[in-house]
Amino acid sequence: MIIFKDIITGDEMFSDIYKYEVFEECFIKVVGKMTTTKEEELDSALFGANPSQEESAESYGGDDSAKPIVDIVKTSKLEEAPRFDSKTYTSYFKDWCKAVVAKLVEEGQSDEAEKFKKQGPAGFKYIKKNIKDLEFFTGSGMDVDGSMGYLNYDENDTPYLLFFKASLVEEKC
Repeated sequence: MIIFKDIITGDEMFSDIYKYEVFEECFIKVVGKMTTTKEEELDSALFGANPSQEESAESYGGDDSAKPIVDIVKTSKLEEAPRFDSKTYTSYFKDWCKAVVAKLVEEGQSDEAEKFKKQGPAGFKYIKKNIKDLEFFTGSGMDVDGSMGYLNYDENDTPYLLFFKASLVEEKC
């Protein structure tokens, strides 16, 4: 299994149990599905279940304590961050880009840093264009200076998260 972690915080963002692909050259798009959660519920992914491929045993109706949640958010323990307006996101993005580039250079990935400098602006424009439709998620550490996952829904209401490729570190388990 491969776990994708935030290059800045080290928080888990998602794993390869989910279908993912390169999107718009600078993102990784991770496709999820809606499921339900309860506070006391044990997460089946901890026991090797594949929530993106298997049907949930629960439905949305019937249990008032069950809440709908995107499976990627649930299994990776992502935390919802406050929504950004365009101006606030611009400020966040500038500082975040500097941190990602510095971390890439520090880890000897200068080529990746240069690639990110070229691709980052297109990703920024994509996020700004869709900012009103997006929900923002941090890793479990809730560090808003770290990388974000950008949640949206496709035309079939299938949830997906976008992550900047350059901000992810692969860790094999």
